[in-house]
Amino acid sequence: MARAVAHDPVDLYILLMAGTVNELAASPLVQDDTNPWVAWWGDHGTEAENPQVAEEWFRDALKLVEPGLVEARVRLGRVLALRQQYGEAIDALQAVGDTGTVPRLRFYRDRAIGEVEEGRRHLEAARTAYGRALALDTSASVAGPTLAHLQKAGGAVLDKLTAGDQAALITFSHAVVLRSPLTPSFDRLRLAIRNVMPRGDTALVDAVFAGLVFAEADVGRKLLLVFTDGYDTSSYVRRQDVADAARSTDVVVYAVTAGVQGHRTAEFLPDVANLTGGGLVSVDSTSDVERAFLAILDEFRHRYLLSFTPSGVAKTGWHKLEVRVKGRRVAVKARTGYQAGF
Repeated sequence: MARAVAHDPVDLYILLMAGTVNELAASPLVQDDTNPWVAWWGDHGTEAENPQVAEEWFRDALKLVEPGLVEARVRLGRVLALRQQYGEAIDALQAVGDTGTVPRLRFYRDRAIGEVEEGRRHLEAARTAYGRALALDTSASVAGPTLAHLQKAGGAVLDKLTAGDQAALITFSHAVVLRSPLTPSFDRLRLAIRNVMPRGDTALVDAVFAGLVFAEADVGRKLLLVFTDGYDTSSYVRRQDVADAARSTDVVVYAVTAGVQGHRTAEFLPDVANLTGGGLVSVDSTSDVERAFLAILDEFRHRYLLSFTPSGVAKTGWHKLEVRVKGRRVAVKARTGYQAGF
């Protein structure tokens, strides 16, 4: 189709057909490699995978050939919705109007507006809804004032959650225990935190792995908040397995540590946090854990959610990402990449 457009870039029918073909190719159903239809479709490279191409050709049809063409405007709106540009999609569809529009196209316009509005609602819900998993060290070393500080900090986090949020509680000593799965019932979580009894060794790596799995089960933006005051002494899961899980998840990991500087644990947690776009906070006293937890929660609420459609890259493997702010000197905290294909 690209060659056809290059041959005659102002032919209305070629532009419409080229845009429609790329709009279809961008759908998840066609992009699914297990779909037998793909075998017939063949490999059209990044053009067929990127709805931006369809948008450009529909805009050319409107700009260069026929500005009032209803079908091009309706299809442009649908493509903009595929790219999650919902405001522009609504504008393009509403620009069609009713005057001179045949009933069939009015129907498709109205249906497309409904689909776009629904997509925008889903996106906004994903941006505002949060799932949080607390993974708290309850090994023998936290007995006494440390446990009291930890319980107070966990309760403070729950006090800051709002309607629509969910949270889970994982505790770990030599064993990892799911005290509560993701739930909007914060009273249940408060009771679980109050009933914690410290004992045993520290399976930190196992706990982070379990936290990634449980937090990933939620929709929306996911936070795993980890606390430990000791070294890993009894995990079965390899650190590399946790790193692989971190690459393949949308969960953001923040960790708060007390007294683990200079140990291998101090290397493991920063690595996982960096992979997921999170961070590590070290405190001198466990009385500062509450302040650290609330600062992390506030930072997480003010994060931006960015999305993009990759092009020209392999469909599998690890792909590095770098986020920069143009024209300003700022510290950007973001994922270092993403894992494509499983």
